[in-house]
Amino acid sequence: MRGEIRVYTKEQKKRARQSSLVELCERQGIMLQAEGYDNYRVPKYGGLIIKDNFYYWNATGEQGSAIDFCMKILGMPFVDAVEELLMCSELDADQQEVTRLRRVKAKQERRFELPGKAPIGASVVYLTKHRKIPMKIVREMINLKLLYQDENANCVFPCYDKIDEARGAIIRGTNKDKIYKGKAEGSDGKYGWVIRPVNSSDKVIVFEAPIDAMSFLQLYPKARSHHVLALGGLDMETLETFLEENREVTEIWMALDNDEPARKAIAGFIEKKSVGYSVHEFYPTGDLKDWNEQLVQQGD
Repeated sequence: MRGEIRVYTKEQKKRARQSSLVELCERQGIMLQAEGYDNYRVPKYGGLIIKDNFYYWNATGEQGSAIDFCMKILGMPFVDAVEELLMCSELDADQQEVTRLRRVKAKQERRFELPGKAPIGASVVYLTKHRKIPMKIVREMINLKLLYQDENANCVFPCYDKIDEARGAIIRGTNKDKIYKGKAEGSDGKYGWVIRPVNSSDKVIVFEAPIDAMSFLQLYPKARSHHVLALGGLDMETLETFLEENREVTEIWMALDNDEPARKAIAGFIEKKSVGYSVHEFYPTGDLKDWNEQLVQQGD
């Protein structure tokens, strides 16, 4: 009723604070992404994680209860927040079990599977003969499980999360007359191709493609002492995910392509997310477009 003043008891407010945020988000139609260990990421909120009745926002360090989430994140007035959360808490045991099973099924269906493997051959020829990447670097990537060949003779560059679970893959065709590049079906675009340093480092060097990253390692061997990230394009959310998972990194070297789209992407990142980071730009020499072009020219 319009104008009605709603008053809640201490017990009701306590029950609201302890209500499941996963249940609330489902009622609100907010899609969640399972992160493991009962953690769920709220998309489009830059590292906002919920678990049970608690949330934590990586981007700001903000955290709080279910009521805080409703008010500060969803913008609900206090009384509406309590009302919604009480509705979630009043679901009977059967409804809660149905919801739980639905989430488990959805998580299983979303699980990414890498493309099938085939004996490596064409991809090695493509990388070493046409792209001029030394065999020692190709072999290292194979040994690190960062490169293999699929059944269509494509180069597959798996993208892992912080617990080494494959979340996607960047694909590069080996037929130089019919160029194919993209991502494997079902890939989570927030995860990129990462070469981790042997020892700890506070620096990451960012590329658009794994082949450029591998080329750079030949041109500048000392780069192997730092994190190397290939975005598989220009989606800066991939970099944001990397930074959330590697909080020790404070220095970012943008080694993207030497063109206007890359410069715009860097400018957008600096404007939006550069607080707390030292960001530098580093391009191939002269009019060369990318690092593989520089490697190929240097070898000619």
